[in-house]
Amino acid sequence: MGRPRLIILIRHAQSEGNQNKAIHQTIPDHRVKLTQFGHEQARAAGHRLKDILLPSDTLQIYTSPYRRTRETTANIVESLGDDWKEKTTVYEEPRIREQVWKLPRMLGISRENMAGKSCLWSLLLPNP
Repeated sequence: MGRPRLIILIRHAQSEGNQNKAIHQTIPDHRVKLTQFGHEQARAAGHRLKDILLPSDTLQIYTSPYRRTRETTANIVESLGDDWKEKTTVYEEPRIREQVWKLPRMLGISRENMAGKSCLWSLLLPNP
């Protein structure tokens, strides 16, 4: 495979968590879904992407396993239409999920205090 012609980054569309921060008290972060407006945003992103792509392009989409990102991806792919289905590959990649820094921070542990002290936290904390 040669160099890609384009690399485009798209963040997930509006989620229930963007609209209401309190939702995280009752729904785990990975299960937060898109709002109706978020679905519309994702479809609009797909239409815009379709305008940018050339007929000779192929499309590789990397998404996290979080519900809101999978829903964003599904809406984008759907809005691209049938012509792009065979030229699109979707990869679910857990390493691009939400950062796992929330737990140590909730426990009052700073990134500086964790440096080199725990193999587990070293694996969980992204490198600055």
